[in-house]
Amino acid sequence: MVSDKMHLKDSETQKVKENLIKFKEDKKRDQKFVGVVLPLDVYNRLESIARVEDRKISQLVRLAIRRYLKERQDAEVKE
Repeated sequence: MVSDKMHLKDSETQKVKENLIKFKEDKKRDQKFVGVVLPLDVYNRLESIARVEDRKISQLVRLAIRRYLKERQDAEVKE
């Protein structure tokens, strides 16, 4: 028997696949796709934070990357 949680996970997976196909087909994009493999505990923590903050995991990842790049830039300026 398929639980509601499994059904939801399947629909989320399908939505991600559809979005990835659309992304790949978009010839005018000025973005690049980066896939990241995360340990399950890290992914679960991100998922929990995203839910609390009403964001998507991808938004949290982009935010973290922007912060990292800013820190690197600031460190390079200090050198």
